Amino acid sequence: MCHLIIDAQDVLITLATPTGSEPTRNAVTYWDLAQTPPSGDDPLDSLIVRLAAAYQEPRLLQFHLDLIAHLPDAAQPPIEGLAQSRHMSEKIAGTTFPTSFCDRDALLVGTGRRAPTDAEKAELGELTATLPLVLR
Repeated sequence: MCHLIIDAQDVLITLATPTGSEPTRNAVTYWDLAQTPPSGDDPLDSLIVRLAAAYQEPRLLQFHLDLIAHLPDAAQPPIEGLAQSRHMSEKIAGTTFPTSFCDRDALLVGTGRRAPTDAEKAELGELTATLPLVLR
């Protein structure tokens, strides 16, 4: 929840800070692909580590990130949003997921929210070693 609030604040600050210069980032280049999860050594990622540590058990953190995981009647994300998210993830990572993966599974496996099955690992090949994608 903190992550969502902080991002909302960033958007508000951005929208309230007009500039005459051209944008320096777009929806894809806004993100950097990290080689490892945040350690807390870098001042920019130390907040993430502190927030995650407050949960003490990873399953508790996952419960808040997956806002509808425990709500079977909740509406699922729109297919257009899943397709765009997959496209952006692939652009950021500079790779593509196998076409046999639906957008939802590509995102779940790609972000580490679900482990790939043995069959999916075989399809992913060398890409398996780079998962999950750590975006910052």
